[in-house]
Amino acid sequence: MYNNTMPFVFKDGHRIRVCRCGSFGPFFAANSSKSASDHLDSLCKVCKLKRSATRNKENPERKRASNKRYRQAHPDRVTAHIQRWVNANLEKHRAADRAWALKNPESKQNSRLKGRYGLSLAEYGELFKAQKGLCALCDEPMLPGGPRTEKPSVDHDHTCCPVSKARKACGKCVRGLIHIRCNTGLGAFKDDMTLLQKGINFLKRYEAKKRGL
Repeated sequence: MYNNTMPFVFKDGHRIRVCRCGSFGPFFAANSSKSASDHLDSLCKVCKLKRSATRNKENPERKRASNKRYRQAHPDRVTAHIQRWVNANLEKHRAADRAWALKNPESKQNSRLKGRYGLSLAEYGELFKAQKGLCALCDEPMLPGGPRTEKPSVDHDHTCCPVSKARKACGKCVRGLIHIRCNTGLGAFKDDMTLLQKGINFLKRYEAKKRGL
């Protein structure tokens, strides 16, 4: 029979570890109980997880602190674990992300700005205020709650930071806030002043022709 001093039973001449619940396992590899001859924990996996869940519920601050220490000590492992979960649960992840974004629009916007342009939501607000809500390109009002093309967007120097999914802007090359339509126009001309000037010359020629000059 099992007792606290000897968590083993003998069966067919072999010593077998047994949990206090009477189970023969499976067991986790021992962490603090490294003195165990078979290097296994004294509790089976089910009991171990139940005990951990109870302790975490009784002391959530301790659990949060423990998780934080682990994330700081093993950032690569945490990132890899998250990525594996996302890859295996893509639709669930997208649904959860959409639900979170609806409940936390400001946090979502801050995360997007910080991740893509290195700009916080507070800095974005200060920039909007400094421009008095006017587009830095056309000087017309930007409408955050208006049609999509009239909403403000962050414009930055693509020669400094060509933004992609794998790379974000440094935050130092942000040129200002402009309409989405204005940003789309600049992108169509590849931020090339020579092409922009050719476009202006093209319009001038048409206007001159229209007036019969």
